[in-house]
Amino acid sequence: MPREIQDILSIKTSERHRWLKDGRLPSAGTRTVKLRCRARKITFHVFDPRVVEDLLDRGAVEEWREEDAAATAENRRRAAYKAKLTLSLKRRKIVNADAVAAPDEAARTELAAGRSSDATDCFTKHADCRARRSRQSPAAPYGRP
Repeated sequence: MPREIQDILSIKTSERHRWLKDGRLPSAGTRTVKLRCRARKITFHVFDPRVVEDLLDRGAVEEWREEDAAATAENRRRAAYKAKLTLSLKRRKIVNADAVAAPDEAARTELAAGRSSDATDCFTKHADCRARRSRQSPAAPYGRP
């Protein structure tokens, strides 16, 4: 039974599943039984007692745990590097977008300089509104409490 092998080797359920999946914990096969008072059958792995004894004598469980810890640390390091790289690429895109937008801004200011004084007054009036709106807290947009 799975619980028995976990108790004998002093391993967790997740370790048993992981090691069975990658082949480190060899199974002698599976057995299917129908328990009393249950409508369905259950299937579980069975293990050769000599293999289990050999694993205990060699201290393989401790070695596997150390390997898993090293692999986990490596995966976390790789994920942190990937996240850092992605963030730097996003920042670079924002900087590039600002550089591309700068020529448009120059064209807009040239066009605004050629407009009538009414348009300029309207532009400054709306600029004041935008400045007031940006000072408001995000929880209370448009002056509502």
